[in-house]
Amino acid sequence: MLVFVLTAGCVCGHLGYNVVRVIDGDTIVVQDRVNGIRTHIRLAGYDAPERGEPGFDEATARMKALVEGKWVRVVPLKRGAYGRLVARVIIEGAQDLTEAMTEWQPGAAMP
Repeated sequence: MLVFVLTAGCVCGHLGYNVVRVIDGDTIVVQDRVNGIRTHIRLAGYDAPERGEPGFDEATARMKALVEGKWVRVVPLKRGAYGRLVARVIIEGAQDLTEAMTEWQPGAAMP
């Protein structure tokens, strides 16, 4: 049901979700513009360093600079570990967030 709600919010490519929190370099929390529901999103195709690993602070700061407080489009793909939704995230200007992060830190790209 959650996937249906997220898919419905992405009609016509509108930026329907506000990034209300950046957890780390590959996980964000978005809030639906229409119904206010908050959802944890795991960025598809990118694996940032975990807390305590080298690069964690830098990856988290980069994610914050790109999306914190901004409107995004969410393209749900599947339900992942820890119940998070794995999704593509499109930021203002139609840029794919995974591409933006991998351009910054290419070694973290996932197949």
